[in-house]
Amino acid sequence: MGGETITFRCEDVRYQILDGPIHRQCIDGEWTERAPRCETSQLKVGVDNTILKTVSPDGTFIVYPIVGSIYINCQLRTGGRIRNSATITTNSTTQPSQRAFITGKLKRLRLRNPTSGNDGTYTCEAGTLRHSIRIKFQDIRCPAPGNVSNGSCVYERATGNTLNPHAYILNEKVTFQCNPGYHASSNQQSRCNYQGQWSPPLSYCIADGSTTDIIITYSDMDGEEST
Repeated sequence: MGGETITFRCEDVRYQILDGPIHRQCIDGEWTERAPRCETSQLKVGVDNTILKTVSPDGTFIVYPIVGSIYINCQLRTGGRIRNSATITTNSTTQPSQRAFITGKLKRLRLRNPTSGNDGTYTCEAGTLRHSIRIKFQDIRCPAPGNVSNGSCVYERATGNTLNPHAYILNEKVTFQCNPGYHASSNQQSRCNYQGQWSPPLSYCIADGSTTDIIITYSDMDGEEST
């Protein structure tokens, strides 16, 4: 058979470099390109302070960041102290140029409230040593609340949410405000959680004195109660 395409990546992209093509295709019983191999770097580049990290088939780090700061870190695999002149740079168009700082045996680059705008290649250089990883920041999004009957919905935009058009991301909050004569069916405030869901579930406005508020309890002949 022909036409099959296989994708290669190294087992641990934090310190391994793929030397050769990412893809090879079978055409007329022959594989295109040469077989790649993984070279081992003396540097290790990773990401800290995240909810979850996975690696895509092409070796890109997929990062689900916590709202706040995360760190791109670089260290020597030998465990030695990295030189002060080491740098971490990126080709991300939205990441401002800044000096990474030293903490113990790590070189760190701080990203505040990263979003998909920070996607790019992050490169650590220490003397003649160099290693890069591709990072994609996966925004956690919740569905838009929509129009609220007999009330309104106010949201608090998370710091660093620069998505355009706007989308509701992790830790953004919405608060329901009901018109006079109405009240919220449950909690007035909900927050976008790690699963991309509103927690607690979104409320809605119901009329004061509505039968929705009445809990009816039934008792059977044995005295067992149910609602």
